Amino acid sequence: MHILLFALSLIAGSQGVTRSSNPIKIMIISSYNENDPCGAEQIKGIIKKFQTDFPSESLNVQTLYMLGRKVNKTVSARRAVADSFYEEFKKFHPSVVFLTDDIAIDYMLPKLIRDTSDYIVVFSGMNRDVRKVDGRFHFIKSWMDNNKAIPSKNVTGVIEKIYIALSIRYAIKFFDIREVRDDSGEIKVVVPDTVLILVGKDSVSQIVKRQIQRELINFKDIPIRIEEIRTFDELLDAIKALNKAPHIPFYYPLTLTVDSSGKTLSMTELAEYYVKNAHKPDMALNISFTLLGMFGGVGLDFEYMGEMAAQKAIEFLKGTSKIEDIYIENASRVEVTLNIKRVESLKITIPFNKFVNIGKIVK
Repeated sequence: MHILLFALSLIAGSQGVTRSSNPIKIMIISSYNENDPCGAEQIKGIIKKFQTDFPSESLNVQTLYMLGRKVNKTVSARRAVADSFYEEFKKFHPSVVFLTDDIAIDYMLPKLIRDTSDYIVVFSGMNRDVRKVDGRFHFIKSWMDNNKAIPSKNVTGVIEKIYIALSIRYAIKFFDIREVRDDSGEIKVVVPDTVLILVGKDSVSQIVKRQIQRELINFKDIPIRIEEIRTFDELLDAIKALNKAPHIPFYYPLTLTVDSSGKTLSMTELAEYYVKNAHKPDMALNISFTLLGMFGGVGLDFEYMGEMAAQKAIEFLKGTSKIEDIYIENASRVEVTLNIKRVESLKITIPFNKFVNIGKIVK
């Protein structure tokens, strides 16, 4: 359990709504620690959006970290942390509670959901099937379509769609489009015959695995192989096999944690290993993983996802929208990223015209 308290006093010119002298109280409950590449960017986006929309207001922000990757890995440990954080919530009396990623959502949402209340709960980064979550807590009134839902209680949020089908199709075009002409002169496209996705056996990796399966349920472009990794030794073996597999030109490393000699290694440590040992491009499903050193590709923008979550809370605070008009929806911004250092380590030559669609180049 880790708690970070801070206040932001913003004194720029007034463009926000008129409020009392009391600061806006915001509680952010993160599933992981303050340096986690997934959660940190979402929190950055939340704060950035509030600073933009309330430039003359004081923000009293309490950020709590559940340390769900390495420290509080069991159900009992997470429940204990959730109990203590709920006590902090009752003392703090925030107007908004943000829950970032699935562990915080799983353990805090049952404590915070209300039919009506003077505060709003906004989740960000939900990888679970939101329909099943709603089956437990009943916070969705109806679905507008497959991408938007109307809330019925004090809960709304942003689903972390990972756009893996889009990512795979982009990678195939980026690496493997080759002109092969048949006898009639017609151009044929040759693609790899397998996409490899490495996932962990930890609870969050398994949530992501099920999400991948949902998103690829109608994907027929190319066979997908998902390989589950529990230990660091299994990861070593998987990387060695990958390096010897000519039919797999790129792969997706989604082993969010693995066990190694009694320690838990998270993606921050594992990314360094992938980059040093894998001889194939490691496709990053979010911008944060590219920043950790992976090759890149079509990646979700976590910071913007945090901004989307903040916008929902701001509409509630300003009274511009009723809760049923603050829709639950998918994260919507992806960006093509490329890590130049990783490109150089793989000795890949990229034609100049390939750079046209790349939005972020990491050096």
